[in-house]
Amino acid sequence: MIKIRAFIEDDRPVLRRIYLSSRKQTFYWLDTAAYRPEDFDEATVEEEIIVAEDEREVIGLIAFLRQDIICSRTDHNIPVRSFHQGII
Repeated sequence: MIKIRAFIEDDRPVLRRIYLSSRKQTFYWLDTAAYRPEDFDEATVEEEIIVAEDEREVIGLIAFLRQDIICSRTDHNIPVRSFHQGII
């Protein structure tokens, strides 16, 4: 069963890997050689991060600025491990 929960700092390493993998798969036509795991940190500054788990394995996240929800903006980070895409 998939569990949704708040981010904890221990999640950061796996979320970095998911974010990097998702970006490389999504932007396959670009040169992604300069992409790095730490890009996750820069992309989520001041954002609230919610984590998805399946059987205690972190499988995805959503990162957003709470004020953006009020303004109805849609440019948020929602990376999910490829195996789990489409089931959350």
